Amino acid sequence: MIASPVKITVNNALQRIILWSSVVLYTACLPYVILAYRSIVKHFSTQIAGRIPLFIIIALAAIYATICIKKKRAASCLIVLAVSALIVIFVMYFEANANKYIHIPEYVLMSWILYHALALDYKGSGILLLVFICAAMLGVLDEIMQGMHPQRTYGSTDMIIDAASSFIGCLSLMGLKQPLKGNWTWCRDFRQFRGPLAVIFIGAVTAVPMCSFLFEVRDQGGFINGYPRWLLAGNSLLVAACFAVIVFHWRRRQHYGMPGPEIKPTAVAVHTTAILWLICPLAILMSMHALVLWVAVAGINFR
Repeated sequence: MIASPVKITVNNALQRIILWSSVVLYTACLPYVILAYRSIVKHFSTQIAGRIPLFIIIALAAIYATICIKKKRAASCLIVLAVSALIVIFVMYFEANANKYIHIPEYVLMSWILYHALALDYKGSGILLLVFICAAMLGVLDEIMQGMHPQRTYGSTDMIIDAASSFIGCLSLMGLKQPLKGNWTWCRDFRQFRGPLAVIFIGAVTAVPMCSFLFEVRDQGGFINGYPRWLLAGNSLLVAACFAVIVFHWRRRQHYGMPGPEIKPTAVAVHTTAILWLICPLAILMSMHALVLWVAVAGINFR
């Protein structure tokens, strides 16, 4: 029996809601992992709590190797595990604090969740590059949220570990998944999106001094002396611009989602992929700038 198009559409919509909600909820929960760590320290010891991330990493590597062997991908598995091990060793050399190693499995899992959310609509090449970019950006967003959390601190080391761990996650997907069929023709659609691309560029460039000045806010204990007014105004404009672009192009995507006879299905798929490259970074950038605005307006003690 062949499923009806309506049923397939409903199922895809439900999967979309579940997967993207998982990305949002997972990101929102990351700052609270410290509560589990401190509970383990309280009931056991710092040494045991520090070893748990390594046990999780080893367990994930063993599970990954088992899956790869069953899929007859032993060679790619060995390459992925070898490169991943080198990155983990680098992280351990770079950061001596063992409780920071929990970021490695956290952002490997982040990459996997993002991949499955994107793969539902993504057509063509480059999905792992988008996964890495979004996961690394979510690592920065995570640090801003940690600065707002009373039991966490905002730091640059975690951002580097998050990006390295996201790269491990993409490597593991590369060794396990068949590459999506297609090419880079979706890039041609960027010609229609010069405005959104400009907003992304300005938002990313502005995020650099924003993240830098947040260290001043953290060290001085407030926005009054640590954060420039011109940058705060820029945050406000970026949030408004990102929101307007997301709403406009999401509605436009809905129009493309119901193609008429003059619009080929392949053109719709290519357009959707280009939209994903716009909407995902825009949504994360908007969240970053919006959180900074919230910290400033609400008078939150940024740590």
